Amino acid sequence: MIRIVATDLDGTFWRRDLTVPTAHLRAAEALREQGVEMIAATSRRRRVVAEHLGRARLEVAAVVLDGAMGVDLRDGTRFHDAAFECAAAVDVLGLFRAHGMEPCLYVDEQDVDVVLAPTPSTCPAHIEYLGSIARTGDLDAGRPLEIGHEA
Repeated sequence: MIRIVATDLDGTFWRRDLTVPTAHLRAAEALREQGVEMIAATSRRRRVVAEHLGRARLEVAAVVLDGAMGVDLRDGTRFHDAAFECAAAVDVLGLFRAHGMEPCLYVDEQDVDVVLAPTPSTCPAHIEYLGSIARTGDLDAGRPLEIGHEA
């Protein structure tokens, strides 16, 4: 008996424009009716997954950020969290900086997904792509300091 079905999202469950084909929605509904749990697995952030599956009226569990977090999108319950311990995160940040890099810091906050240093190492196109979900902040604190970011 199948009790759970896991699916990738990009190019598998949803299209390039992040919409879900009707046939896939029907398949998800048929699984639900049979008591089979569906879980999405993706490298994307929780907010993106919840937004686009929500538009399709599909609330499922999801493993996001390349496996770093598992969350039930129906109620927000986290069932998996693989965040760095504070000391390890400080060490990794130090290694990046020792090589002249200021990485993007992915966080799970209410209105921000990514904290960028005032002079991030990522390219301007990536900063533009991140748009309103990124903030300039203090990577040592892991919290955004400003309401926007400068490209």
